[in-house]
This record gives sequence, C-alpha cells and structure tokens, in this order.
Amino acid sequence: MDQYKKRDANIELIRDIGMLSVIMLHCLCIFPNQYPIKGVLKAFLLNGVPLFWIIMGYFLFINCNFKNKMIKTIKNILIPAIITMLIAQIFNEWINSTQNFFQCLLNLNIDWNNLLSNIFSWNAGMYHCSHLWYIFSYVKIVMCFPVLKLLCEDENEKNEARKYFIILTIIAMLASDLQHIFSVKFNFQPIVIFTPFTSNVLYVLLGYELSKKDTIKIIHGRGKLLLIYMFCNLANGLLAMIDLKINGNSDYFYHTNSVLIIISSVVLFSIFKQLDIEKMWGKNIIYFFGKRSFYIYLIHMLVLDKVVSTPLFYQLTLNTPVIVQYIILSVIVLSISTVLASCILFIKKIMNRT
Repeated sequence: MDQYKKRDANIELIRDIGMLSVIMLHCLCIFPNQYPIKGVLKAFLLNGVPLFWIIMGYFLFINCNFKNKMIKTIKNILIPAIITMLIAQIFNEWINSTQNFFQCLLNLNIDWNNLLSNIFSWNAGMYHCSHLWYIFSYVKIVMCFPVLKLLCEDENEKNEARKYFIILTIIAMLASDLQHIFSVKFNFQPIVIFTPFTSNVLYVLLGYELSKKDTIKIIHGRGKLLLIYMFCNLANGLLAMIDLKINGNSDYFYHTNSVLIIISSVVLFSIFKQLDIEKMWGKNIIYFFGKRSFYIYLIHMLVLDKVVSTPLFYQLTLNTPVIVQYIILSVIVLSISTVLASCILFIKKIMNRT
C-alpha cells in the first residue's frame, strides 16, 4: 500500500519549495551584502514562509473542531519547537565550536531566564532559534480560529466580508509600501491603523480563498502567472537595492508584508497547484521531503550555525567562488537536516508503538 496515498502531491511540492526557500534564504544571509547577486537571489527566496501560511489557510477550516486543533497544535507544533529551543541552549557551545559535544552534556549550561522569557513572551529571539517566530505566530493563529472561522465559511455575506477585509488589508500594506518608496511626508498611518489583520493572517485568508474551486478557475494560465511571479520578485529586489542605496537599509522590502511578495506568493502557489504532479516522475521524493519538512525547518538553523562555525567547511570551500560556497552550504545544511528529521520521525514511530 502506498504510504503517501492520502497526501496531496501538489501541496507537498509547495511545502517542499517553501522549506527549501527558507533554508537557502538563511544560508544566503551568511554571506556579505557586497555581492549584487545576493539581492536578486534573496528576492526569489522570500516566498518560503508565505507559502507555509497559505498552506495553513488551505487546510485550516476543513475540520472545525477547535479543541482538537488546539491539542494537536500544542502537541505536534509548539512542544517540538520548545524542545528545539532547549536543545539550542544545552548545545550552544558545541554549535559555536567552543566546546565538544560531551562537555555540553556534562556541563548543562542552560540559561533558563533567557529560555523562559522567550517562551512566555511568545518569542524566539534566542540564539539559533530566531526562525521559530513562525511557530509562535502559527499557534496564535490557531488560537484565533473561532474568530477566523466566522469569516471562512462559504456563505454570501461571509464571502463578501472576508474579501472586504482582504482588500482593506492589502490597501493598507500598499499605502505603507508607497510611503516607504517615495518617502512622502504625508503619513499613511491612519490607513494602517484600520488594517484588520497582519500579513500572516492575510496569507491564511488567501489560502482559504485558494482552496475554493471558483478561485482556482479564475487564477489560471501557468505562462502568465510565471511572468507575474518573475516581475513581482524582480521588482521587489530592485526596490530593495534602491532602498539600500538611498536609506542604507534594504530590510523593508525583504519582508513578507510587501505587496509584491504577497502577489508573488499567491501566484507561485497557484502555478504549482495547477501542475499534474500525480503523473510526474519522482513523486515519492516530493512526499519524502514533504513529510519531513516541519522537522527540517525546526532544526535547520542549528545545523547551519554549526556548519559555519566549523573550520572544515571553510577549508573545503577555500578559493572557490562565493556562489559555489553558497550552493555547497545549502546542500550540506539540507542533507544533515533531512537525516536528523528522518531520525526524529523514526524515534516517533518507535514511541507510538510502545
């Protein structure tokens, strides 16, 4: 029997692309900003987390039992994230290559104040775990499920209300983008105040919209969608580089609440949702990584920080072009994270049997 029979191949591929984009983006951040290609690559790697949010919205409202959703989220999402933070604390010195692995186990140097303050402030700003902000945001959205569910039901009035909120949120974000682009004196803050949702919730609502067959029929034509995707990401990368020259900072446009990133993420999701993956070769590879994507996401920053702190990596990549170093680093991080994720799944399988 096919172990992946119940999984949607298209969604698994999108999940894989999101996971790979996040890893490659974080690996890219290791290298200096002096390389122009970094800005271009970064523009095309920003869709990773938005794709995760869209997938969340795509499935979130299928099962409407809030209690079960909350229990599963705490058990399968939040607790593994907290364990990852604890592991980062215990093995911090080993990850930084200042102590060996066994010394960390023997000397259990845990900064409980830092760990607990990050958990109770619903944050993940501690070393090696900054990427876990996504997990805390994910849990917050699940906690808001009863409210969001009122908007995400296929009834005429609720459909209109949901689309109104989506449009209002996008307008507010566009206003913020325009203010930053043109550095205008007029303050768009009054519009932003009336923004009903953050970008994370917006992506979830868009994911729900994309789960409806009528929406997929409207957003069709992979050739046109690919052109829109390329234009949005190139334009966003260009704006970021202009922003860097004018203001000395390009972080604003390298963020998920940029309207161009919102458009390109929705378009990218639509492109891969329309592919006939079931007939493609390598379907099981897509499922393989999709099944491990959550755990790969959890641990990849710990792996990345360990790899870049190891002198052996720099010896192996000495005198090689930066782009080659970047590719090697991404492959190493993905490979080690995949092996560790497979081990975690194996351990979970053994524990479930006992």
